[in-house]
Amino acid sequence: MIGCRTRHLDSCASTNDEAARWANDSQDPAPHGAVVVAEIQSAGRGRLGRSWHSPAGENLYFSCVLRPALKAHQVPPITLCAGLAVCEAVNSLGVDASIKWPNDVLVGSRKVAGVLTEMATHSQEVDSVFVGIGVNVNSLTFPIDLQATSLALETGREHQRPQVLGAILFAMDQ
Repeated sequence: MIGCRTRHLDSCASTNDEAARWANDSQDPAPHGAVVVAEIQSAGRGRLGRSWHSPAGENLYFSCVLRPALKAHQVPPITLCAGLAVCEAVNSLGVDASIKWPNDVLVGSRKVAGVLTEMATHSQEVDSVFVGIGVNVNSLTFPIDLQATSLALETGREHQRPQVLGAILFAMDQ
């Protein structure tokens, strides 16, 4: 079950990095479905090394640890499934979102969420997959060069981040 265990951090460089550390912890390795959530990321990233705008306490930054029985070449569809789950959850919150394949969730032409999938392997076998997700929940301003929006900007109201997280984890679990 996605969200079976959760670690909530005040701050970290990247939730994907923290998820990888937890997955490799010899004393208490993260199980399949474990989630790392942070209030702020100092080095959040997206695909192709792009940085993710991560102001404190406004948005949702988290990573899921998955332990699928897959070969490395079978992992890419996980990104697509995660994007679909995020899009479904955003739509369930009253925002008309769509997917820009492979990993962005858009409202119109503006990005509301992104997915970054990374993996750890042993030979050709997948040990862990880290699905990092950033959702612009309550930000009202963005750097001028970002074509971004938030749930709050789209609905005119503040959203509770734990409820947004719950909607996404539910959709991912489905």
